[in-house]
Amino acid sequence: MHVPRAKDKYNYPGGNLGGPVFIPGTDFNKNHDKLFFFFGAEVQRQTYDSGAIQSRVPTADQRKGIGFQNINTGAPFDLTASQIDPIGTALVNLYPMPNATAPGYYGENYVFAGLAPINRNQEILRVDYKVNEKTSTFIRLAREYENHDYPLGLWWNTSSYELPTHIAGSNLSRSGALDITSVLNPTFTNELVISASKLKLDSDYADPKKVSLQALGLQSLIGRRQPVGKRGAANFFASSHFFNH
Repeated sequence: MHVPRAKDKYNYPGGNLGGPVFIPGTDFNKNHDKLFFFFGAEVQRQTYDSGAIQSRVPTADQRKGIGFQNINTGAPFDLTASQIDPIGTALVNLYPMPNATAPGYYGENYVFAGLAPINRNQEILRVDYKVNEKTSTFIRLAREYENHDYPLGLWWNTSSYELPTHIAGSNLSRSGALDITSVLNPTFTNELVISASKLKLDSDYADPKKVSLQALGLQSLIGRRQPVGKRGAANFFASSHFFNH
């Protein structure tokens, strides 16, 4: 198919920082054994190659009803004007034009070998505090944000053809947890955990106008375009555990 290799790249800069928290000039945490923090962050900038995908698309003549072939007899034929529907024509024109310089084994005349960028930011913060010799607690906060470009359909490359406009995914997850652990006696320990999380998955066409009824020449049809995908989830969890040693 004479397709040049896609130049994918992956960059993951990040780092961690942590240690005891103290206030200079005071006795707070002077022994560095009461309050601690940890913060970690990673930035992912990547464009991955999903591999070359071969398929067949209508030629310029076939979009006009010219140049078809009977799959049983091999005889060529054209469509008559009465066989061409304006809605069907608009939908056929959503397919990309042939771009292969040489046909594939099964006559494939189109190949997609583009890159899909995925940009993600991750941050996590944890603070530990020793209340006394028997009780300690920590709080953990996490956040992850992602932008994803889908040239072949949402999530699993559901199409073999590049869409007229890519699907842009914008995902955000946030979570938090509070843990309190107390040693009640040498053989009895209690742990209380409270946590909550929220996940938002928003996906829509990068340029909705390219797939609008007006762009297809079907503005006479009445309809309301729905976003490609919009999902979210949230949960709250609390538990208390007693451990008898």
